[in-house]
Amino acid sequence: MRAAWSVDAVRAAEKATGDDFTNGALMQRAARGLADIVSREVVELERRGVTSPRVVVLVGPGNNGGDALYAARDLAVDGIECLALLVADKAHVDGVAAARAAGVDVARYESASHSGAEPEGGGRENAHALAHADLVVDGILGIGADPGRASTWQELADLIPIQAFVVAVDCPTPGFRADITVTFGGPKTSLMLAPAANGRIEVADIGVHLPLGEREAMRLSGTDLAHLWPVPGPRDHKYTRGVVGLATGSDAFPGAAVLGAVAAVTAGAGMVRYVGPRRAQDAVTAAAPEVVHGSGRVQAWVVGSGIDGPSEREHESDRYDSAMAALRSEEPVVIDAGALTWFEPGVRPEGAQTVIAPHAGELATLLQSRDIDVERSTVEADPVTWARRAANETGATVLLKGGVTVIASPGEGPVTIENRAPHWLATAGTGDVLAALLGVLLAAGLEPRSAAALAAYTHGRAAHLANPDGPVRALDVATSLGRVVSELVAEQRRVHEERRAGRFPR
Repeated sequence: MRAAWSVDAVRAAEKATGDDFTNGALMQRAARGLADIVSREVVELERRGVTSPRVVVLVGPGNNGGDALYAARDLAVDGIECLALLVADKAHVDGVAAARAAGVDVARYESASHSGAEPEGGGRENAHALAHADLVVDGILGIGADPGRASTWQELADLIPIQAFVVAVDCPTPGFRADITVTFGGPKTSLMLAPAANGRIEVADIGVHLPLGEREAMRLSGTDLAHLWPVPGPRDHKYTRGVVGLATGSDAFPGAAVLGAVAAVTAGAGMVRYVGPRRAQDAVTAAAPEVVHGSGRVQAWVVGSGIDGPSEREHESDRYDSAMAALRSEEPVVIDAGALTWFEPGVRPEGAQTVIAPHAGELATLLQSRDIDVERSTVEADPVTWARRAANETGATVLLKGGVTVIASPGEGPVTIENRAPHWLATAGTGDVLAALLGVLLAAGLEPRSAAALAAYTHGRAAHLANPDGPVRALDVATSLGRVVSELVAEQRRVHEERRAGRFPR
């Protein structure tokens, strides 16, 4: 598990050390930690055959720039040459002096977008140096800094060679990619979210203590999640493994029913029941003949995928009646897409397990229906706050879909973040697959928060297996779920065997 803290919590912990970050011990420790990581990556570049790797340090106006300058000083002392480019109107004065005293070439980068003309003389040479760098340290903007001259930052980002290794200080500057983000004291939640979720995170120890009980977010490892997957034993049968009911699809969108049915069958549901219109039933039968049609006992329901909620409600159709019966049942329910418009106070029995799976726009609409003033853009800008707000407002576990998935349950505990899915997953139908997968896990007996975390991870992993580093179709994600389950079960077995051998901590 990787825990993360809010920026305010990290700053409070820094302040509690009694050290001054501006020039004092904390900044020196941060710079030393950053320099050690950069030095390690320089050695790795040399191991790969890069002779005398060219290191360029981009220096912004604030403490991030100070960290970068002192790190450049430490690199020079360690025998690694680098060029420090001051990319803002001001820079950390003492850091500049320390870097120059150690022999670092410190120069000012003159931006074409800022000056209105092509840089001349040294400016052009500095742009050339950046364009031929082997390793770039992005020390421009820290978390919470004003983006300011966005055109300049984009100009710099465009100059960085695609093959260059990029180390971000505290967080990547907007528009920049990062192979590693070096943060200080402890991981910050914002580094797990878009747009900062970029490459891997490494923490430089600066002597700050962050209590685990105050963490704001967490991301579970594959091993953490693997042990959650329900594995059938010799006494299990289809009913004990979990029967999931799907009240999904419509005459207009029968594909949603097909995707959910295929996902549920492939993920290992003991039985899948489908309740829906004739056209969707026929499509489901053709794609997944194992599915049983008609009402009957289930352990969990999935409601809403492929349903136009307002239209169905207006016509008081049989479709609406059967979906509402599922929503009002005592069984766990996943509420998706069109059914979110039916999720009003009092619809679900008190204490019944409920997971809602909206994207940002749907979450904003749901909250607006409860007289909360929020827009989609606001949810996208702060998904942690709004997922928590929705969980506490509705009493449901919220799986907020997006480039990064945020999972929140009612109460004050940390949210769970899943950010390993490929961005190719943002395509029509993949949400229908995720909702059905969630239903399978609830039917198998997992509690909502664990089911949501495991489903989000498995969904993303299936997308990767379906077509690594390329576009995926939702049906291929659904049919890849079984391979992910096999991976998870194999990891369960590996950990179990290592524990028996005394090689794995409990």
